[in-house]
Amino acid sequence: ILGSYSSINSGADGLISSYNSELVGGEFNFNDISDTFLTLVAVSPLLKNALKITGISHTRLQETDRVKAMANELKKLGQEVIEKHDSLEIIPNLNKLKESANIGLKIETYEDHRVAMSFGVLGSYNLFGNGKPWLTIENPECCGKTFPDFFEKLETLRRHSKINK
Repeated sequence: ILGSYSSINSGADGLISSYNSELVGGEFNFNDISDTFLTLVAVSPLLKNALKITGISHTRLQETDRVKAMANELKKLGQEVIEKHDSLEIIPNLNKLKESANIGLKIETYEDHRVAMSFGVLGSYNLFGNGKPWLTIENPECCGKTFPDFFEKLETLRRHSKINK
């Protein structure tokens, strides 16, 4: 996903992740790590080229139809999404994301903690360079069963991120 240069180093306060390139897409089979496909799909509007995720048909039978949920919510973000039984292909468009965000965006969680948390990661991105929130997650309480203070921790990370300053 990261282009030519990325690094993770130890810092005084923890790990420091950085990249010196554009975020790129590609094709990935998530059959063995299907619970994580949602986060990559959620941040796909930030990628420079198309993303195709395969091996995810079994996630249609989890807390919600996760493939359908992610496709629906990405379309709200102005993204082109091709949904098939076992895959999602996303053609990212950062300009359409910004246009949609200017109008106001609300993400439905479908009572699924992974949908909520994945789009929460996207929402922590400093989309307009002003450090202000631009994405609303409906019913964030659905994360209570697995990570009750997820959004508080994410906000702490967002506030301390060098990208958001």
